[in-house]
Amino acid sequence: MVNIPRRIFVVEDELPLLEIIVRYCQKAGFETLSARTVDEAIGLFQELETVDLRPAMPDAVWLDHFLPEKNGDEFVKFLRASSTFSDVPIFLVTNAVEGEITNWYLRAGIRQVYSKTMYTPSKIIADIDLYLQRSPTAPPVPPQPAA
Repeated sequence: MVNIPRRIFVVEDELPLLEIIVRYCQKAGFETLSARTVDEAIGLFQELETVDLRPAMPDAVWLDHFLPEKNGDEFVKFLRASSTFSDVPIFLVTNAVEGEITNWYLRAGIRQVYSKTMYTPSKIIADIDLYLQRSPTAPPVPPQPAA
């Protein structure tokens, strides 16, 4: 039996936070790909699609909303319009957790919204891990506030 590693694609512009997220993901057994802007993230996904690197496709996306030049919703629009990536589950981890921003993401079909101030990276990764262990059609895992 071949053990295929699970991959998380992290889109976060704050370098110290990105490094922490990647470290936690790796500690949980995930391979990580990362980008700090929407354009960089789209470029990496287009590379995966062009070269047909399906084995390297991410199993989930950790996405911030507030990014330089373009916000995370532009990346979601790209993914949802792609025949290759439209089903990749997206987990929004941001400070924009209220109002119309959150509602837009939920209507776009993201799996879960997390506030950066209320949840630890380890808790979010544990939720993503649990989601990936379940059926892709399973409902979102309700997050529990960090202790």
